Amino acid sequence: GSSDHGLRVYSLQTGKCLRNLYNKKFGHTDWVTSCKFLDDGRVLSAGMDNLLCLWDSRVIKCQNLVGHNSTISKIMVDEQNFGISASYDASLLVWNLDTIECSQGLFNGHKDAVVEFNWRNSLVVSGDRGGSMAIWDINTGQAVRSMPGVHKGHISKIEFYSDG
Repeated sequence: GSSDHGLRVYSLQTGKCLRNLYNKKFGHTDWVTSCKFLDDGRVLSAGMDNLLCLWDSRVIKCQNLVGHNSTISKIMVDEQNFGISASYDASLLVWNLDTIECSQGLFNGHKDAVVEFNWRNSLVVSGDRGGSMAIWDINTGQAVRSMPGVHKGHISKIEFYSDG
């Protein structure tokens, strides 16, 4: 993904571009901020244009997933074709990528742009530009815990840790 609004898929063996995911009818109208491959070959991309684009695996066309009101900062997908997007509108949205529908909204855990999150099973931990974090249950859409001001600057990376 690039500031030229497009995405390109390259062969690691040859270095040649295999697909250019952008054309006049389909794609982002602003910088691409994040992208992920789904197991079935589709690509989910996010942009500063507030859009998620779910790209077909065979032809250069996408379906727009609309729900955020500001730049989308990060996306993740899982093996069951669910995705989560985080946005500068202070929310996270859970998407069913088979039905192309938002299945859950994660609201009221942040007062600033959500810039980072990590996801494991039904648990999401998110961090915002103001240094606050939230822990979410995506099945209920509720913040299990809000942690305001745990850092003095924006949260740039979140990882899960288990001591067994």
